[in-house]
Amino acid sequence: MDTKTQAIKFDHADENEKKIIKMGQCSWTDESLIRSGKFYPSSSNMNSTERLKFYSNVFPCVEVDMSTYAIPPRNTCEKWTEVTWVISDV
Repeated sequence: MDTKTQAIKFDHADENEKKIIKMGQCSWTDESLIRSGKFYPSSSNMNSTERLKFYSNVFPCVEVDMSTYAIPPRNTCEKWTEVTWVISDV
């Protein structure tokens, strides 16, 4: 089976299969999100790590914009994983 056929079969998976749409914001460091005072606790001066942890408790996914320009260093990805790791049944 060629790659194109595999992709088509994957796209037309069992109709009884659970389909999930995950939504998130473009970045946990977006300045407009921080300045608005409507998302992050307004009384705190969270650093980037604290914002990511807070964000990951609200949204199930986030765009990692820096990966558009270059592959992030391994230790950066590991830190993101440690901060956001949640066991889910989804």
